[in-house]
Amino acid sequence: AMSAMVGALSDDLGQPGSCNEGFVRDDAILVVTIITDEEDKGSTGTPEGWYANIVASKKGDASAVVMLGLVNDVDQPAPSCSAQAEDAVKLRTFVEMFPNHTRGSVCAPSFNTFFEDAVALIDQTCDEFVPAG
Repeated sequence: AMSAMVGALSDDLGQPGSCNEGFVRDDAILVVTIITDEEDKGSTGTPEGWYANIVASKKGDASAVVMLGLVNDVDQPAPSCSAQAEDAVKLRTFVEMFPNHTRGSVCAPSFNTFFEDAVALIDQTCDEFVPAG
């Protein structure tokens, strides 16, 4: 999943005539949402490398990205996910690297608070965003 995300935001796929031409815009923030109850075991790379690639897609401006993560919460004192759930350490680490991020439990009985927080964060990030140039 993370490899696909990095690939989708690559310069190669964003070139004129490529399948993702115009997807990453200089005049807009990038909002990424990760929803999973598992760790990403199939992707190559590390959270640091994924982060560097995503930030590079926004010309080095990490503040132009909002990272939303609904992942398991077995690292929390009173988790909603079962103790047998796989800890998504790499995904959690990745999400929390971004200055504009929010994380919630994919096992929570309701996602209302998560999405209310996400909308507020996106709104604030848009208000503070100054396009390069």
